[in-house]
Amino acid sequence: MAHVGAWTVAVSDAVPGDIADIEIRERRATGYRGHLVAVVQPSPRRVRPLCPHFEQCGGCQWQRLDGAAQEDHKAALARRALAAVGLGGLPLSVVPAVSPWAFRTAGTYVPVFGPGEPALGLHASAGPSPVPIHTCPVQSPLLQTAFEEMRRAWRALAPQLGGLCRQVRLRVGEASREVGVGLVIGSALTESQRGAIVKTLGTHVKRAAEITVMPAPDVPETMGPMTRLRWGRGVADLLHDRWYQIPVFAPFPAVGRGADPAIAHVIEALDLDGGVTVLETDAGIGAYTLPVAAAADRVIGRTAAEHLDAACENAALNGELRAVFVDRGAQTLARLTRLYGPVQRALVRADYKSAPFETLWSGGVRRLVLLAGSPGRLAEALTAARGAGFTPRSVTVVDTHPQTSRAELHAVLDAPRR
Repeated sequence: MAHVGAWTVAVSDAVPGDIADIEIRERRATGYRGHLVAVVQPSPRRVRPLCPHFEQCGGCQWQRLDGAAQEDHKAALARRALAAVGLGGLPLSVVPAVSPWAFRTAGTYVPVFGPGEPALGLHASAGPSPVPIHTCPVQSPLLQTAFEEMRRAWRALAPQLGGLCRQVRLRVGEASREVGVGLVIGSALTESQRGAIVKTLGTHVKRAAEITVMPAPDVPETMGPMTRLRWGRGVADLLHDRWYQIPVFAPFPAVGRGADPAIAHVIEALDLDGGVTVLETDAGIGAYTLPVAAAADRVIGRTAAEHLDAACENAALNGELRAVFVDRGAQTLARLTRLYGPVQRALVRADYKSAPFETLWSGGVRRLVLLAGSPGRLAEALTAARGAGFTPRSVTVVDTHPQTSRAELHAVLDAPRR
């Protein structure tokens, strides 16, 4: 953002601290948009992007900023959102990224059709056409190897699938070195197509432990169970001393190498001691539930019906009897507090709009930890939690996604003594 007199100008490709020549291109309600013509004097925080696809790819747009500057600006985004809801004075800290590169253990790619051989790519920074890629510096070495194998497999699969495939997903287990492959398909597959997928992927992806084909979200499943192809039980991986079987389409951290600091901070923020019961309102397959259960008396994880079996299997895999998973569609929070209560701690994902703060407060929760993926959503959730009687204490920005504006935000709230 450049400030020219009374004007505020948004300039893509610029770095805070640059002195630059800017051409004004467009006027908008909140200011102007400008085009960077030339950098007269570069900012001391400007660095050279590492990725060869940086100029075209739509991801990792903070590669021009050094690591310390990225942390500063992520904190500034959080402070600005908090100030907008009257919480600008809330203590805020930053947990740095474990590594600025090679941290992703899961990736989503789009097929690229055009001149030359079929390819896989990512969405472009401008325009609708995806950008074919051959490498990605934020991918872990194992994910990069799996991606290279999948590129070869895709060259064989593309003529058979044509334009049916909307997405290709990969997930790797850093500990087990297994690979999961997922395809999002726009229509039901024939038996021969399903067989060809398994054969081709099994040939090219050397450590494939799971192959999953699912219909695209806008295609109704009218063909019964044959619309799905499933082979394998998910990728095994180790996070924060707990083992997980992770289906390729499961809600689970894509930043496997950067997830441990976030989990550790949540455990610390919950302030667990003897006899404490924790309620997690959106547990997924247990990424937070199982490590928290190791430090608490009991954890109740509410999860979606489709993830319930995987979550229970993960608890059994670790011999964790203190983690209880329930179907959130069948169990209300009020009923859970009656069955398992009292509940003294709660872990709430603020990315869901209908967080049940009033129920948590009336159920006796003393300490609440909010998890959010954006500063704006965190500010909204904090406002709702305050209205229900909780008092915000602090916010922590955990840098889980270096080279981007994304981070995981944790807010700690307490309920006043009743």
